[in-house]
Amino acid sequence: MSFRAILRPDVVVMELVMPELDGIRATQRILAADPAQRIVILTAATDTEIGRTALGAGAAAFLSKDVEVEALPRALVAVGA
Repeated sequence: MSFRAILRPDVVVMELVMPELDGIRATQRILAADPAQRIVILTAATDTEIGRTALGAGAAAFLSKDVEVEALPRALVAVGA
């Protein structure tokens, strides 16, 4: 059994700004390895163009960190379903 098979999450919560690899590229790499994986981008960015880019890269949802706290669990349940 592979390490990946053991740790496959139902949904990945991804930040866009990371030190070595941005969230868009990370999303693309994850989906290239596993097209069925669901990814929710959660970031401080509020720019709708960034959201469109994230969705274009294959993210299932894009949330800004300034949304109400109840939005994240609703998004995770919806994307995981």
